[in-house]
Amino acid sequence: PHDDPFIFGRGGAHRFDFLAAGLPVEVIPGISAAIGAAAAVNMPLTHRDWSSAVSFVAGQCKGLKDQDWSGLAGKGRTLVIYMGVATCPDIADKLMADGVAPDMPVAVLERGTLEGSRAMRTLLADLGPMVEREKVKSPAIIVVGEVTLLADAEDKLMAFARTAEAMA
Repeated sequence: PHDDPFIFGRGGAHRFDFLAAGLPVEVIPGISAAIGAAAAVNMPLTHRDWSSAVSFVAGQCKGLKDQDWSGLAGKGRTLVIYMGVATCPDIADKLMADGVAPDMPVAVLERGTLEGSRAMRTLLADLGPMVEREKVKSPAIIVVGEVTLLADAEDKLMAFARTAEAMA
């Protein structure tokens, strides 16, 4: 049995390798990390009042800068980024260059449904700095879109602003 939901895992490739080797394969349907992590913090990835579309992309892939993500994030759309912790400053710059507003809400869901998980929210322009300030580690899912406002997540941008204000 293989329990990979076939989204940015190796399940699809492994299935073909096993079949080519003459081994039987049973695929057990499951949910992806993004869907599980979002549900764990009560965040729908689509919502009739907030987002009518969701897209899943890999944040680490060959030619990331050449990927065309225009139209995947913004008002009325949700973008879920797997494997994006290391490249999140580039991802934020890319999305803003593609027209996504710097003040678009973003959530980072670290460790999903595992022990020690964290859910943090900020704005797109602060994504890279927040990930660095909070020392976010993989595995983590990045969600870009207004649905992140519905999540049970700590607002890190506001927490940072309050800390800076107290230090002034």
